Amino acid sequence: MAEKLGVVQVFKVANRHLAAFLCRLAHRMPKNRFGDSAVSLTRFYQFHGRLPYRRKSFNDLLCRIQINGDLDNFLRVYTTDKELAKSFISSVVGAEHVVETIAIIRNEQELDAFVFPQRCCIKGTAGSGLAKIVEDGVVDRDALVHWLSENQYDFTRERNYKPLTPKIIVEPLIFDNPVAENI
Repeated sequence: MAEKLGVVQVFKVANRHLAAFLCRLAHRMPKNRFGDSAVSLTRFYQFHGRLPYRRKSFNDLLCRIQINGDLDNFLRVYTTDKELAKSFISSVVGAEHVVETIAIIRNEQELDAFVFPQRCCIKGTAGSGLAKIVEDGVVDRDALVHWLSENQYDFTRERNYKPLTPKIIVEPLIFDNPVAENI
């Protein structure tokens, strides 16, 4: 039993080293479809310790979408941008189902001139997870300036982000319950 446990531990350590090596190698790949696919496969292997071969696994499906060219599809790119996605949703199900847009900020000059509401939600349109809830009128403008130069493609190599122009979208808070806002 002890020998078996030792082999498993050695395999896990070797697997971590291989994943780290592949990750370093992948980030030296060219920024094209081949390089982006290599990065996606490498990241999948790093997180899951295997290749995406399970047909019914959601994670495997997402990885296959990243490597098969689907992310270059116009509609995927269009709906990745939060501003354009709101336009698409409005046209399909109606504007009443979309949160109002207070402002779209496209550059640093517009950011400097904009007076943020006391309470609002601020999102980066060309990124993932770029969101701030403001409840006291205090806005970190330096972070927002950074958002205007940041594109998710540069970090994850997800091709649907590549052609997007970073912008900031400002929306009202849709709930008056602080617990609901942080979900």
